[in-house]
Amino acid sequence: MAITKDLLIGQFHCTIAHMADVKASLQLRDRPVKPVFSDYGLAVIESHHSPCFAMGWHCDAQAKILIALSGSGILDFKDQSLPLSSPSLATVPAGVCHRIVDAAGMPLSLYLVCFDEKGFPGAALKTKVMGEVRLIHDRLFIDQETAWLRQMLYEGRSHSTEGAALQASLAAQLLVAMARFMHAPASGKAPAVVRVRSYIAELGNRFWQRESMNDVAARLRMSRRQFSSLFRAETGSSWLEYVHARRIMHAARLLREDDIPTKSIAFECGYDDLGHFYRRFSRHYGTTPGKFRRQSADFSKTCVEGKAAVE
Repeated sequence: MAITKDLLIGQFHCTIAHMADVKASLQLRDRPVKPVFSDYGLAVIESHHSPCFAMGWHCDAQAKILIALSGSGILDFKDQSLPLSSPSLATVPAGVCHRIVDAAGMPLSLYLVCFDEKGFPGAALKTKVMGEVRLIHDRLFIDQETAWLRQMLYEGRSHSTEGAALQASLAAQLLVAMARFMHAPASGKAPAVVRVRSYIAELGNRFWQRESMNDVAARLRMSRRQFSSLFRAETGSSWLEYVHARRIMHAARLLREDDIPTKSIAFECGYDDLGHFYRRFSRHYGTTPGKFRRQSADFSKTCVEGKAAVE
């Protein structure tokens, strides 16, 4: 088939339209996001950079924790430049001038936890953790901090006074975790079945945490085989399938109730790989997240129209 000028122009416009759709679906940012603080002096920001992202020098009044989960770039200060590669975590003290410069072709995806100097309590703890510029590349530590972040996002979705208060409490715990740089192991004194039941109850609000069954078993002070057996006896499911089921069911709720990007939902539910999330979701519900969202919206619309017709 001969390639005509009109065909090339059509393909070009299709490519531009596709890029625009991708940018809209992921809510890519060309500029930094301005924090909106809760009554507790806390702001949690999600910022997926577009290839055109640009940031001038900022001297913010608030201290912040910055977690880079994909992409690459530089956190630039007046007297030093720190490499931001995924995963990495950085602290930026209040009043310190800085900027973020993305590497060419590798735009960053960042999550920021901002602390208002007057609104958020615990000045001594904030100073200890964020009183100076820090950069951390320890993957295990960042994975744990990311788990705290996911739980903060989870609670923030409630848009309630209780959710905001709990989110602030989680932020304080995140600061404590950073100050200690480690977490105390779970107590091994309770009977094994009690420890497993306690873990299952806790899992309902921590299903996004990245950890293996070996990690869980070690934390509960038992062998992998013993943990697997007790877990299946309590739930009727393997540990892995149970965790994925909780994640996917939460994703389905977000798809029905919130107009947020699929990538954001995948992250909040514990999936760093979008393809993995799609496969798991399709296996559980027999359809893609996008189709599930559209079907849910159509069903809700039909219900509303039916109710109006009856009335």
